[in-house]
Amino acid sequence: MNGEAVRKSLNRTRSRIREKNMPLRVPFAMQSRERLASVHQVLYLMFTEGYSATRGAELLRRDLCLEALRQVAALLQQPDIANGATHALYALMLFTVARFDARTDSEGGMIELARQDRSLWDRKVIQSGISHFLVAKKDNLWGRYHYEAAILSLHATAAHFHETDWEAIVRLYDAYLQVDNSPFVRLNRALALHFGGNTATALKEAKQLDELKDHLQYLISMAELHKAIGDKDTATNYCLEGLKKAHNDRTREALEKELRALSGIS
Repeated sequence: MNGEAVRKSLNRTRSRIREKNMPLRVPFAMQSRERLASVHQVLYLMFTEGYSATRGAELLRRDLCLEALRQVAALLQQPDIANGATHALYALMLFTVARFDARTDSEGGMIELARQDRSLWDRKVIQSGISHFLVAKKDNLWGRYHYEAAILSLHATAAHFHETDWEAIVRLYDAYLQVDNSPFVRLNRALALHFGGNTATALKEAKQLDELKDHLQYLISMAELHKAIGDKDTATNYCLEGLKKAHNDRTREALEKELRALSGIS
């Protein structure tokens, strides 16, 4: 589904809810912040699985992503339920959906952010994401979705990968860690340091994340960092370990391609 189709899908959902006055049939207890947070988490996990599928032949499961987006849109139609975190969650999803057409090649293979054709990014969807983020950022207390939406907004508005404000992204990760001091947030902060030109510090910090040593995302990141400092042997070993953990066909293809590049095979 291209960007225009995404926008039409969103508009149809909004129109259907508005015209039919469709209520969200949820118990009153659902309106508590605690229960809403659980719904947010489920929809976030659905979306992230769709964006980077852990299993199967497709890297990008647009159906899962768009269903999660639809559900958050439905929440936003209920002012007694929706809050700033709902707007932030919707914004981060929109920033991601806007890049769908540049995310994979004609055969469904992965295209990393640095190599994506940004002319394929849907600017109207990005602008919609900005509008929802502006609502979310008014909250006095930010949570994970606020910080992720803020970080994604900087990616979405950078004209080129090398023009990304990596220093600002690192600062956002510093603040994010005060809310969620998880190893994955620390890993992403390390990668931001790397892309901002501080690979040595990034590698030093990433090496401290022992709890992630068997996680695919960590193995791929470590391969990237070691490749950047010219340590092809270690990068190769991390790619090989990653192949053992990868259950998605497209992810395996990307790792195999990287292994060929590291060995000098085109």
